[in-house]
Amino acid sequence: MNEVDLEEFPCDLGSVDWYKGIERFLMALRKLQNEPPYASIEAKRKNRNLMILHYTVCGLFALFALYIFYTITSSFISFLSA
Repeated sequence: MNEVDLEEFPCDLGSVDWYKGIERFLMALRKLQNEPPYASIEAKRKNRNLMILHYTVCGLFALFALYIFYTITSSFISFLSA
């Protein structure tokens, strides 16, 4: 690292214990492989219900937007034909 880098990032990578960091990483990886982080049944149920609610609200909003678009275009077409 040059002098500008040392002024912007005051850290010394030589002081990092890389072997200990790699050891911790491998231990966490082994734990993750043996015990996958699955959510509980209640959390999955809540997530599913929230997803259903989200898609319902989005669908109703889309129908409302289409209805508004239809009324505007039909009134515009009737205005042009009159």
